[in-house]
Amino acid sequence: MSPGLFKGPGKFQEEEQAAEEEKKKASETMVAASTSREYYYYVKNRIIEYISVPKDPKHAQMKGKVKLAFFLTPAGALARGPEVIESSNHGLDDMAMKAVKKASPFSAFPGTMGENEKRFIMDIAFE
Repeated sequence: MSPGLFKGPGKFQEEEQAAEEEKKKASETMVAASTSREYYYYVKNRIIEYISVPKDPKHAQMKGKVKLAFFLTPAGALARGPEVIESSNHGLDDMAMKAVKKASPFSAFPGTMGENEKRFIMDIAFE
């Protein structure tokens, strides 16, 4: 076998795929939020599930807070963003933005939130 050619996915790739499928199933079974407040926390918790911090020592010790803004459609799709509004550690910005993108789409808005795009602003703390 030549370098760079593989017969199939490696053990690490299989484990990563299984973890992604498990997260997807868990989010699909989420009880629908009935208020805008419940929906906000559903979105935030889902984003937190998708934050992946590299295991190298440089990233393991990083701490701080990133304030993000993004827009969702009533169907739960990411319409615009995310963008960083504030950051106490710019090394964390990319991880927070990637988590928002990976976590979307979200479930549809509850009926109480209306039928227009909504802007979400949230703090993501890395501790």
